[in-house]
Amino acid sequence: MDFIFFKIWIRENSGKIRDKKFKKFYCNDKKYILEFQQHFFNISIISGNSICFFSNERPNEKEETPFTKIISQHLNKTFAGKISIEKNDKVISIFFQKKDIYGINIRYRLIFELINRYENIIFARESEVGKWIILDAHRKVNFSENRFRQILAGTEYKTPPNLKKPYILDFEKEEFINFIGENLPENWKDFSKNFSNIPKFFHDEFSPKISSEKFWDSISNLDNKIYFNPEKKYFTLIKKNEFKNFETTNKAFKYYFEKQTLNNIFLQLKNNILQKMKKQAQKIEKVIKNQTKEFEQLQNYEKWKKFGELLKVNLKKIRRGQKKILVKDYFSENNSEIAISLNDEWNAEKNMEYYFKKYKKAKSGKAKLEKHLLFNKACLQRVLGNISEVENCKHLDELKKWQVKKFTKKKSDKKRLFRRISYEFNGIKWEIFIGRNRKENDILTTKFAKSEDWFFHSRIFHGAHIVLRNPKKMENPPEKVKLMAARIAAHFSKAKHSKYVPVDFTKIKYVSKPRKSPAGFVIYKNQKTLFVNPTNPQKL
Repeated sequence: MDFIFFKIWIRENSGKIRDKKFKKFYCNDKKYILEFQQHFFNISIISGNSICFFSNERPNEKEETPFTKIISQHLNKTFAGKISIEKNDKVISIFFQKKDIYGINIRYRLIFELINRYENIIFARESEVGKWIILDAHRKVNFSENRFRQILAGTEYKTPPNLKKPYILDFEKEEFINFIGENLPENWKDFSKNFSNIPKFFHDEFSPKISSEKFWDSISNLDNKIYFNPEKKYFTLIKKNEFKNFETTNKAFKYYFEKQTLNNIFLQLKNNILQKMKKQAQKIEKVIKNQTKEFEQLQNYEKWKKFGELLKVNLKKIRRGQKKILVKDYFSENNSEIAISLNDEWNAEKNMEYYFKKYKKAKSGKAKLEKHLLFNKACLQRVLGNISEVENCKHLDELKKWQVKKFTKKKSDKKRLFRRISYEFNGIKWEIFIGRNRKENDILTTKFAKSEDWFFHSRIFHGAHIVLRNPKKMENPPEKVKLMAARIAAHFSKAKHSKYVPVDFTKIKYVSKPRKSPAGFVIYKNQKTLFVNPTNPQKL
């Protein structure tokens, strides 16, 4: 969605909920909903399809998450203030305020960052010195993901960096012509890179080498109504008779959500489900192929019995060291000779027993394999039937049962991430988390750990990532706790049997993961080093 439409939407709806009492915050159908008196503010932050609009319709289903509950608790008994948008970016803010028990004003800010690929909802409270301190966020961003702008509880909220390129509609005609030149560039890419948030529909008016004055006249003559281009799936302010028009941006945004955003969600979910089902079918087909091949080999299991019987009759003729023996086949009509392979390291009895065992195993295995083969063929037919049913689904509600029923794991199947050790010292509960493999190391350090936690890792030797939770946000951990974490880090390294192992430690905010680096690989700075003897945490 282009910045210009959000700007128009703010202008039309900035007073819609002013002084209205907040009721509840929850989610429904891939969108968040702020409930006020007689109004419902809907916000969808689906990547590439972010949209917001007001409605008077009460949702049929309501779902609460830890994120929505925190906001509902803080905004209880508050009244909405203004709605604003950043000057040149798709960042919308709704302000709230209430008085505490002492009559002091408390101000909150709900921020919707609708920037493509970085969509987020951030909840902040104004401090005594006028700074906005983050209380929670839909998507948290730590130092390892973005060293310039973290979105974590307790940190100050900072708007995304200002775009240095100008906004095209901030120009006057003469300024635009002087900025671009008398004629437009040869292609749209060279033209659009001069501006920030340039509307997509301007591309429809672009033509290489036309005069800047002619282009300006076509884009400056914008209509008061919004039109929807059904072919290119975006809005325009340039009147076209064949396009659907809307009197307000709110109606346009609601239409876009119902027809476009929900449709994209439906298609994406459908493709994901089909992809998983087809992958499941391919696995079953591979198993059936291998089982069929094995079953065909077991068809001749009677041959092993015949070999055993023939060796039994000719036991005295077999000598150790023979690799095969030529005997008469008494089971054939003409008593022709047949060659039987032998193991030259076995005696006659052991070679005979080998063929009898092979016969018994093949006979019982064939029956079991036949059952498995029939079962897998039935499974394949069921999965193929499910694929056909999903392909014929037309509505989002029809897909939900497949999403939940077919592909969610049971609670008992969930494996607990990381190994955790709890330790109490001076009345404070300390927690140490240990990554058990590269993947866990990666998640532990870059996703799970907080910026003020401490990171421990053996300096020279490969080893687990160790994170010491910092519950009180201390600048330095107590010496005893620090040594314990270092000894554990040494134990879970390649130097676990050595002495005086060097272990580095620093805060998580100084740990980062280089782009495109393998799982578990990090770099860090501002570290200090301890030389410790490895200690098994089970012996603490």
